[in-house]
Amino acid sequence: IPRFPSVNRDLSITVDTDTPADKARRVIIESGGTILNSVELFDVYQGAELEKSKKSLSYGLTLKGTSRNLTEQDIEYVIEKILNSLKKNLGAKLRDK
Repeated sequence: IPRFPSVNRDLSITVDTDTPADKARRVIIESGGTILNSVELFDVYQGAELEKSKKSLSYGLTLKGTSRNLTEQDIEYVIEKILNSLKKNLGAKLRDK
């Protein structure tokens, strides 16, 4: 039994169609810090709800504290850090639809 429980969050972003999913995954890992345990791509979408030059990438994130239980503020901070890094490095945006 793990000492500190993990927390799962889904993150869907929109990027240019030529942006590799693995590149976005690497940015997430690099900016997620020590509490980001795993990142798994679970959906790639291109369709009517998005601009023709965009695609949606959806990742499942597992976060886990190393010395204590995570608070909602801890989780929000890491997600915001990841989103800022994705925007800066890839021009990604949080998918709103």
